[in-house]
Amino acid sequence: MKGYVRLFIIALCATSLVFAQSVKIKRVAMTPGDLKVTPWVGTVSTGLDVVGKEMSVYYLADTTGSGSNAVTSFAWSILSKPASSAAAFDTSDRIDARFKPDLAGQYIVQVSVNGGAKTAVDTILATTFKGSLAPGFNCGTCHPTTNTDWALTKHATIYKRGLTGMLENSPETEYKGVYGLSCAKCHTTGFETTANNGNFGYLAKSTGWDTTWYKPDVPVNNEIFITYGDQTRWNLLTSSYPSVLPTATIGCESCHGPGNDHMTMGPSKQNIAKSLSSGVCMVCHDSPTKHSLGIFYKESAHYNMPKAGLSAAGRSGCYPCHSGAAYVKYATNKATPGYDQVADNFPSVSCATCHDPHTNNHEAQLRLVSLDSLMNGYKIPEGTGGLGMLCMNCHRGRYNSKTNVDGYVTRFNTPGMAYPTRIYPHYSPQTDMILGRNSYDWGLANLDGVTTHDGVENSCVTCHMPHRVNGYGLHPDHSMKMTDAVTGDKVEACKSCHGNITAFTDIKAKVDHDGDGTTESTIEEVHGLLEELEHLLPKDANGEVIELANSATRAADSAAIANNPYGSRVFAGIWNYYYVEHDYSNGVHNPNYAIQLLKYTIEYVQSGVIPVELVSFTGSTSNGIVSLQWQTATETNNRGFEIQRKTSNYNWQTIGFVKGKGTTTQTSDYTFTDSPTGITNLTKITYRLKQLDYNGAENYSKEINIDFSGAPKSFSLEQNYPNPFNPATVIRYAIPSDSKVRVIVYNVAGEVIKELVNEVQTAGFHESTFSTNSGLNLSSGIYFYSIEATPLNGSNGFKQTKKMILMK
Repeated sequence: MKGYVRLFIIALCATSLVFAQSVKIKRVAMTPGDLKVTPWVGTVSTGLDVVGKEMSVYYLADTTGSGSNAVTSFAWSILSKPASSAAAFDTSDRIDARFKPDLAGQYIVQVSVNGGAKTAVDTILATTFKGSLAPGFNCGTCHPTTNTDWALTKHATIYKRGLTGMLENSPETEYKGVYGLSCAKCHTTGFETTANNGNFGYLAKSTGWDTTWYKPDVPVNNEIFITYGDQTRWNLLTSSYPSVLPTATIGCESCHGPGNDHMTMGPSKQNIAKSLSSGVCMVCHDSPTKHSLGIFYKESAHYNMPKAGLSAAGRSGCYPCHSGAAYVKYATNKATPGYDQVADNFPSVSCATCHDPHTNNHEAQLRLVSLDSLMNGYKIPEGTGGLGMLCMNCHRGRYNSKTNVDGYVTRFNTPGMAYPTRIYPHYSPQTDMILGRNSYDWGLANLDGVTTHDGVENSCVTCHMPHRVNGYGLHPDHSMKMTDAVTGDKVEACKSCHGNITAFTDIKAKVDHDGDGTTESTIEEVHGLLEELEHLLPKDANGEVIELANSATRAADSAAIANNPYGSRVFAGIWNYYYVEHDYSNGVHNPNYAIQLLKYTIEYVQSGVIPVELVSFTGSTSNGIVSLQWQTATETNNRGFEIQRKTSNYNWQTIGFVKGKGTTTQTSDYTFTDSPTGITNLTKITYRLKQLDYNGAENYSKEINIDFSGAPKSFSLEQNYPNPFNPATVIRYAIPSDSKVRVIVYNVAGEVIKELVNEVQTAGFHESTFSTNSGLNLSSGIYFYSIEATPLNGSNGFKQTKKMILMK
């Protein structure tokens, strides 16, 4: 062993002598936010290798890998440039540098460190813009499908929508659009008024469009107000400013660099750029004080997430989640993504990883990919997670908990068989936790599937991306963090259920789960249970619960496991400890499940006993009556079961109690019937059991859904959806008995616009669609709809009117 160490030291010294320093040249993006906090003076830059001539290019010398061999000097130079070019760097001796390519053509630049000890070069192409809206030959000529999809995105139409009064409409502006004098910088292609390269800013200034478009209105605080749908300004642009029109959009060249060479000199990878770098997007989305998505994103772990591997050597097992480029391939073709360990070794989860700039198929252009099942085989119901399904594809467990833990037990009980290199679940099994699945749960029906926040519409997105204010901008919080050093815990999404809280610790537990004599917050109770479980488990030399991930200490750690007083039961303990710990939410994602799992695990590690083993929980309906059935295999200290019900109208309600059998090892069967009368709009009912011990402890079962096809118990008229709408909206209503029904739409003057329904209808839930495309010429504004129902059985009738808004 000593010989090996000696050889290693000699090799390291030799390496240090040959490679005294290290340098890589990094082309970096420069956003409006960056320009406010750096000494650089220049234009914004996407950081692409195809740039507009006369626009700034920024560089940084990356000396990572130099170790203790200090880099003390830098020298920047342009090795090759077009003839007659006078381009030069703004510095010769800083770690960072900038230059403007003054002519179209190729530029090769170099940085050297410590007098030429190490050098690095980069090649860029400077060219001019063509414009996605250029007549005749343009991007769509060769890329028709992509161009068709892009044309439906908000990027493609935002400048036109701004000019036609379709942005920032609100009651405060009487639904007029608000458009600022500076908005075009980000709503068009390549805005730079001093760079003569075909970009929108230069053309707008040289033709006078920049001072003409808002007239005859006079800007107020650099903004004008435009009547919704007024085409006057757009028509003026298209008819009188033909040279400006091609770049009057966020087009292909906004993200791929100016494409004139690509379109006129033959397409190649060298004359068009393709990058997933966040800098491409942040030249607009990091523009404080109004547009601050970039500021928030830079605070996230996604921004500087570790690569899947520092080289091409064998880390594709971390794909697609540790590579933004690999995830794009996964989202495009999940079955055969075709990962490339070199090209896909992308250092972050960037904007374009989650948002597809080419399509508008999903809200916010998200790359929504279904997650079919967890690693234990649990099939995830369609619609689970909403927009958060995108997050769930990566934030989930990588292993089948039962298979792994049972395998560890087998190894423990087999003399001479070594343990594996990991005895804990992979980090971040948040999806498993939210769904209450794939821990080591002993197959218990009263544990598997227990949820707390299943009603949160968009799961991860709802809680981790609330709208956040910066300056006078309001955007979804792309930091994803749930705490802030200045404002504290981000509990906005919790308030609808937990009231006007200010911190997660304001959410109190109902009982003292960890047995320390004080009923604390749910987070503190979970933390207390984790500490109690941790106390039972074998530790490594640093006092941490053993993972077996450290090869240097694996022999000692294995011995600690072999000699622990609880035998093979510690494997379930270690696994569930890290399952909760590595969820990183202190139980917040699913406190019902986390608390129950930890309590069962503690008791199991100590005694090998599980308190109440619920074998099954099912339900059925007949003639409006719901019948619930459940069975236990064993019970310990079981006082009984509260039966709880939840519908779309109400949160959880306790509707009954069934006494338990105390302590027994015999199979026990239970039933309960429910008649859910007096509930309107009843289509689905959710039930769960709350099991209570004599010592006050409580545990929840999984939830079951019952489809309820009975007639509604009363009349109702729902709010139309969507609202505001254009061109169509759906009106839903319920009638408890057969009735003559009339549904009409009318304007603010009381004039009937359309009669949607005038007929006898049977009891049940009904809907009717109102569409302005059916020969109606309606303007934007407020309209009303009403229902009048007369029961055929002679009982009291029903009338109700509601308001809706048409916004074209």
